[in-house]
Amino acid sequence: MQVYVPDCLRAEELFRLRTRDAEGNLRKRFNHLVETTDWDRELSRLERAAGPACWGVIGLSLLYFIPFCLSLLLA
Repeated sequence: MQVYVPDCLRAEELFRLRTRDAEGNLRKRFNHLVETTDWDRELSRLERAAGPACWGVIGLSLLYFIPFCLSLLLA
């Protein structure tokens, strides 16, 4: 006997299975990084690459919120 399952529920199930696989893949990649490479050098390299991006996000958020804060102060 087959039960009708709406497509939206099937899509949710497929998404959950895919994300579980992606998390497992990420965990495997991280284990491989720690076990086979000089991971502290790799981590410092990744931090150097992420630093300017973080400062860019902070700068953009300041540009976004400065007009709002000024309007509150001047009101």
